[in-house]
Amino acid sequence: MNTSEKPARKRTRKKLAPAQASNSGASDTFMAPRRAMYQPTAAAWKGDAGKVRLDLLPFAALEDVARVLEYGAAKYQPQGWRAVADGHDRYVAAALRHLHAYAGGEVSDRESGLSHLAHAACSILFALEVGR
Repeated sequence: MNTSEKPARKRTRKKLAPAQASNSGASDTFMAPRRAMYQPTAAAWKGDAGKVRLDLLPFAALEDVARVLEYGAAKYQPQGWRAVADGHDRYVAAALRHLHAYAGGEVSDRESGLSHLAHAACSILFALEVGR
């Protein structure tokens, strides 16, 4: 062996304790002391008063509205609804047409196959946005 060469080290794996060996429970073991440090107390304070409670939104229904948005983006262009002339009035009229069709027993829009209520909600959101 040349004196400048170092002998190869044998690599060994450190054996883990049974709780560490599997992934199940590993994060619980790791986080348990930290959770104990941060237990909610009456003195704990989070500055979220006055902030909008987006957690109250019905996200399943919003997914239906998002499908309408995807349909419109493919048919026209993404965000194209912002540039529509007389947008507020036209979106209110579109919402009323979709509500009228729904009230008449037509659940889905014939052209898109999507919910008339989702189309109406989308149109109302557009009217809210462009009317600001």
